[in-house]
Amino acid sequence: MNGTVTQFAGGQSGSTGDPTLRGTANYALWLYGIFQLQARNLNGGGSVTPIPSNLMPNKIEFIVSGSTPIVSGGTTLTLPSTWAGLGIVFNRNNLPQTSVISEQSYFVWNTITRVFTCFPAATTSELFSINPV
Repeated sequence: MNGTVTQFAGGQSGSTGDPTLRGTANYALWLYGIFQLQARNLNGGGSVTPIPSNLMPNKIEFIVSGSTPIVSGGTTLTLPSTWAGLGIVFNRNNLPQTSVISEQSYFVWNTITRVFTCFPAATTSELFSINPV
């Protein structure tokens, strides 16, 4: 573009030397206007502070027996205090489990009391993996 904008007032501009300058300037102002309106309509604020991975507890993984965190025939485990407030992903025999209680196999996790419960009861030789998220 070889021209310059000599005046801008209320959407009117005058250009010298380049007949496309007005259209380009109006298009740029239109684009800026879209973002200005979006920014004005933002609500609230704040942020989410990520938990550094070195502060996350290690997963609890075991093959069910009579001496594991959940014994054969058992359903519950109280996790350490470092698990409070966290979500979990529970895999049973390498299959992700749901927390929908109408399913055949599911789990319940209370993030405050840190009590984990699985249904049906654990059976010998099952692979359990409880992972913090």
